[in-house]
Amino acid sequence: MAKKHEKMANQRKDFLHKLSRRIVDKNQVIMARIMTVT
Repeated sequence: MAKKHEKMANQRKDFLHKLSRRIVDKNQVIMARIMTVT
């Protein structure tokens, strides 16, 4: 069971890495802004 969860986690990380890589390649930069609401 733990191996299955590990595999799923690795697939998720791989997908997110590939997606962010594609965005960077297309746009050259990613900007993130953290906003707090009070």
